[in-house]
Amino acid sequence: IENIPFTLWSGIIIDPQHLLISVSGNSIVLNWDVNADATFYHIYRSTNPYGTYTEIGTPTTNSFTDTDVLLTGEKYFYYFTADNSK
Repeated sequence: IENIPFTLWSGIIIDPQHLLISVSGNSIVLNWDVNADATFYHIYRSTNPYGTYTEIGTPTTNSFTDTDVLLTGEKYFYYFTADNSK
């Protein structure tokens, strides 16, 4: 994807596969294949790849829309994990 101001770095516990990243309006949309072992996912974001990551969502589906972004040159770095805790 060209000219999209973000980078994805994934630290995976239970491996989501086939990540698709897109922009919809003023949002960044992350989609991945469903993992049958996962009950939810943790999504984290930072503006520095070596900085502090803040959890921004815990979706129970295989999609997350980040609506709190500025698509004007800011770079975003994402870290996400799958979780199967009960």
